Amino acid sequence: PGNPAAVPEADVRGWERDGLVQWLGHVDDMPGLFASVDAVILPSYREGLPKGLIEAGASGLPLVTADVPGCREVVTNEVDGLLVPARDAEALARAIARLHDDPALRARLGAAARESIRQRCDTLMDCATELLKVQRAFFDQGPEWLHPYSRREMAEALGRSESTISRALRGKYVECEWGMFPTDYFFPKPSVDTHPLMTKNTIESSIQMIIGNEDRRTPMSDEAIVDKL
Repeated sequence: PGNPAAVPEADVRGWERDGLVQWLGHVDDMPGLFASVDAVILPSYREGLPKGLIEAGASGLPLVTADVPGCREVVTNEVDGLLVPARDAEALARAIARLHDDPALRARLGAAARESIRQRCDTLMDCATELLKVQRAFFDQGPEWLHPYSRREMAEALGRSESTISRALRGKYVECEWGMFPTDYFFPKPSVDTHPLMTKNTIESSIQMIIGNEDRRTPMSDEAIVDKL
C-alpha cells in the first residue's frame, strides 16, 4: 500500500483464483518457509542489496534472479545461482525449468549459495574486527601511529583481495554509542592510493592546526574535526 509501482491487491487475488500464483501474504517464519520450497526466484528490475536472496542462500536454496545491480552482487551466474536478463519472461522460465528438471543442479547451486553467504559473513566479521584493531592501535600508540587506512591495507592484513573487502563492506553500517555510520566513514576520501598529498604528515599537521585554532572554552568534537578534515 502506498507504493504506486505495486501490483494492486485485487490483481494478485485474481491471479490466485486463476491458479497462477499461491499468495501467502505476510510470513513471520521465514526459515520455515525456505525449508518448504526448492528454490527462490527474484525477477527484480533493480535492488539495493536483496536480503531475501541472502537469507535464501544462507538456507541452502538455489537462486534465480535478474542480472541487475544489487542482485548480481549476491548471485554469481552458474556458481551459486542463475542470472537472467531483466524483463525477459522466457529466459526466466527457462532458468526455473532447468532447476525443476535437474535436482543435482539445484543441490550444487544451493550448497554453493550457502557457502558463499557463510564466507561473506566471515569476511564482514573479520573486517569489523580489523577496524576495531585499527581504532585501538590509535589509542594505544598515539598520534604518531596515525595514517590513512585504505581497503587495500585491510585486504593485505586479512589475506583477502581488495575487491572481496569492498563487496563485503558495500552498503554496510557500524552502530556504536555515538551513532550509526557507513563503513566508508572509516576510510579516507580521496584515498592515499589516489591522492599523493594525503600523507601522514599532512593529516597530522591539519589536525594540529584545527585543534590549535579552536576555542578552548568550547572544544570541538571529534566529529567536527573529521568534518573539517
